[in-house]
Amino acid sequence: MSLLSKARSLVQHYSSQQLYDSALFWADKALTLSHGAIDDLATYAQTLYLCGQYQRAIHALQASPILASSPALKYLAAKCHSACKEWDEVIALLKPTEDEFTASGFEQKDDAIECEAIGNVRSASLVLQGIAYEGMGSLEDAANCFKEALAVDVFCEEALERLCRHYSLTADEENSLLSSLPFKKQCSVEEEQMLKFLYQSKLGHGRKTATSKVREVLKPLCDSLDLQCSNADRHFQDMNIEACFQLTSSILERDPYHNNALLLHIACCVQKGRREELFSLGQRLVNYFPQASLAWYAVGCYYIVVKKHQNARKYLTKAVTLDPQFAPAHMAFGLSFATEGEHDQAIAAFSNAARVMKGSHLPLMYLGREYFLTGATSISTRFMKSALAIAPHNPALLQEIGVMLTNSGNYAKAEKYLKQAIAHLHSIDPHITLQVWEPVYNNLGHVYRKQKKYDLALKMHNQALQLAPNVSDTLSALAFVHLLEGRYEQTVEFCNQSLLLKREDHFTLEMLHIAMVEMVALPAWESDSAGLEELDLGNELLELDSTGTSGAKPAVHDTSANSSEGSSMVVE
Repeated sequence: MSLLSKARSLVQHYSSQQLYDSALFWADKALTLSHGAIDDLATYAQTLYLCGQYQRAIHALQASPILASSPALKYLAAKCHSACKEWDEVIALLKPTEDEFTASGFEQKDDAIECEAIGNVRSASLVLQGIAYEGMGSLEDAANCFKEALAVDVFCEEALERLCRHYSLTADEENSLLSSLPFKKQCSVEEEQMLKFLYQSKLGHGRKTATSKVREVLKPLCDSLDLQCSNADRHFQDMNIEACFQLTSSILERDPYHNNALLLHIACCVQKGRREELFSLGQRLVNYFPQASLAWYAVGCYYIVVKKHQNARKYLTKAVTLDPQFAPAHMAFGLSFATEGEHDQAIAAFSNAARVMKGSHLPLMYLGREYFLTGATSISTRFMKSALAIAPHNPALLQEIGVMLTNSGNYAKAEKYLKQAIAHLHSIDPHITLQVWEPVYNNLGHVYRKQKKYDLALKMHNQALQLAPNVSDTLSALAFVHLLEGRYEQTVEFCNQSLLLKREDHFTLEMLHIAMVEMVALPAWESDSAGLEELDLGNELLELDSTGTSGAKPAVHDTSANSSEGSSMVVE
């Protein structure tokens, strides 16, 4: 064996053992012995990349006269610029003419260089170009690059992942993308079936159809973590939080740091109020992955759950700084501002999320709510209609629309939407045990009370009480209905229970006073009852705590919907 062959074999040997410093030493010797051969230059630059010496690699590649004519070397140089976040240089290197991307300049076996499966660097270059556009904030150009990368190489999953993460594609865009890919030209029939099954499970709006019918040969793939995570996300979008939590817990037992599963798991913990788990998870992620947006997002979510919103926004800012396109952090930002009544800042945060999450109803729903609270009813209606077009059966969205219609005095339509929300909840979980759904029943109870359907109102409030026994507003609502029906003893009983939880509730104290007076002087009741419905229940309409996300995904709020006199919210 010649010295050159030995040096080359040592580079491969030490690279395979992740001893990159040794590999770099012998790569330098191979480059010297071969008098700068293109393959050895590429290996040398790649080894520098693996050692984290990006500027050295860039300098070595730029010194070569063949850089401009070699797509492989240009890709390596762009990869190094990308590691330094020098996006302009990446774009400048990777925008040549089409015929420059024909064949690979060298064979690459390490995953640090994302070469296309069919033997050229075109797809990898397009993915890297898309990442650069993302870094520059040009999401449309980035999406076009990722779509082109998939068309060049249908097996390039990273392009699809970046296209569909955080619901950045609408349902029509997803269908158009999948139907336009040249599967038949690049893979066999079995491979085409496998790719379509896997990609449909990954695309947000196709998950339900993808997992409903599975060919026998593909059934073993259902045990993969990615497929399990897709099922968990489907449950979360249906607001079946318990099923999603069980799946993510199972996934994290097998792989404690599965990114997509962690994002969903954090959202479920927020919904379920599991502050201890969020604290330990956030601490662990920050210790192990201090440069990951997800880690600081987890910390921010913990502070949202414990209602320390200033601290939450501090850590969410860090998450957004690390990844400006991390949509769940923008959603959490908006929810934090909304909780404190900062509507303008909440609208700005939700608008950033909507820009990234074009295929999700969540930012549109929250934008609709914030505009409604600021009195911009027509704008609010447009956002709610857009959200309803994306997720017509989502119980959280139906609940929000019901609340707005109630505040607008449109009780018949409010009843329709709230009943639809509850019907969908029963289709998910006939027993409905998650406390987060208590406001849906309470809000429907308020609507029934407004329409003087007192028996139905009591039924809804009692169901809310079963879900969350220690909510003072539910007890006050029950007391109010009993008071309207002239059942003073029950009124006093529920008022006392409510005041044990919330002693300074003026509305409950007033109800208690009226009930005590009427118990002593029953004839006086007849003259006062007509005005009871005018009493304003202090926290009459309880907002549904729901996330959005990770993105995906996801944080919680505690704000209450305020009544909006004179508004005319109508959502058909």
